[in-house]
Amino acid sequence: MAAHKLIPYWIQIRESNNADSNWDQTRLREYESSFPYNNLTDYFEDFLDQYTQETHLDWDRQKIFNVAEYRRDGNTIEGRFKGGEWGRNADFYDVEEETRYEDRREESHAEEIPFYFLFHIPDRDTSQALFILSKYKRKGIKTTFKQLFDPAIRESGIGDAYMTIKPHFSDRAAEKIDEADKVASVKFRGQDTVPAREEYASQQNIQRVHDDISGMLEVDMETKLTPDENREGFRGLVRGLLPEGDSEAFEYGQFTQDNFSTSQSRLVRTPAC
Repeated sequence: MAAHKLIPYWIQIRESNNADSNWDQTRLREYESSFPYNNLTDYFEDFLDQYTQETHLDWDRQKIFNVAEYRRDGNTIEGRFKGGEWGRNADFYDVEEETRYEDRREESHAEEIPFYFLFHIPDRDTSQALFILSKYKRKGIKTTFKQLFDPAIRESGIGDAYMTIKPHFSDRAAEKIDEADKVASVKFRGQDTVPAREEYASQQNIQRVHDDISGMLEVDMETKLTPDENREGFRGLVRGLLPEGDSEAFEYGQFTQDNFSTSQSRLVRTPAC
């Protein structure tokens, strides 16, 4: 599995009570005069400037967020966010020196992982902006970004404007399910938290089990479903898992061909990061 992934989203702004009224993102004030900028790219750049100068601290979730760098060219902006968590101490192990450094990370230390992003309003369709955001392994920054970027939260008043950030999911995925000779399996991936002592015990790590271990650890979880005899019913089940609208739980779909005759479906659902 690749350590870094690029996840595409569509950003749309519309009237709050009209789901079919996506606004031209280069002429927003023609729809809502109280919107802070006429062009969403200008609003995004203002957001980037703010968090280039300050770091957001989410005390409830123990997460940080800031902007490392960015550059703009017209209605395209790319750069890097930084984010991470604090709240637990840890040892470091230098793989080159083969040396362990105990308690080098304190509970007040937050890691800063870089997350690449690209924002672009297409010339041919200015009713939505393409937003590409990276993830590193199971770590992401999308939820924190959305909470800070949403003008309904960031601004004191934006009238009837309503923003959505929806995962981009191609119709080609549904076609692959329908065209496949059979659907081999569907996998659900996510994370769970378990007591640290329980996790070390499950790994049969005798040394750590006898230590005074406290706190919780995040662990990867995966569940795989396969059909019994009712393959067409299973195909319908997998087809029904594809999201029709905005779904925070559905982040990425990947389909792999096997021997050019069957299709294995992998639907990845992860909790919001």
